[in-house]
Amino acid sequence: MANVQCYQTVQFDCNISNTNVGYWNCSTTDFYRKGNPYKQLRSPGRSHIIFDFYYPPLEKGDILASSKFRINHCGTTANGIVDISVNGTLLLFGHSAPRNDFAFEDIDIPIHLLQEGMNELMIRLNKGSWGVYWYSDAVLSLNTCKFKSYAQT
Repeated sequence: MANVQCYQTVQFDCNISNTNVGYWNCSTTDFYRKGNPYKQLRSPGRSHIIFDFYYPPLEKGDILASSKFRINHCGTTANGIVDISVNGTLLLFGHSAPRNDFAFEDIDIPIHLLQEGMNELMIRLNKGSWGVYWYSDAVLSLNTCKFKSYAQT
């Protein structure tokens, strides 16, 4: 019999400048939200953001239970759509972010897409997107479970 104890092992906050986040064909602005800058993806198929994150080796008896990407973003009134991939595997295609204003959205990342060591999550403005996409900040959580036998308690 095992006692399951869950705890959060890694939290990735992109609200501040971070060397693990790369921006291509993006602009930075705070025109609509003074003092709270955001990135704007405007070139369909070319504008993208890459988040690099480390998934540490697990201790004996631990498993990766879940992974979640919480993102604050907006698809604008023109409904900018994005593709989201993890380690080169497409997770969401033509995904619509909340429209008209920024909002948080939780995206579950299937654990089979992750590997021990470095991982990459990419958000790319879809080639067919008519609108732009705005990104503000995000948090990536990797949650592990520790199995502890009752004999050890």
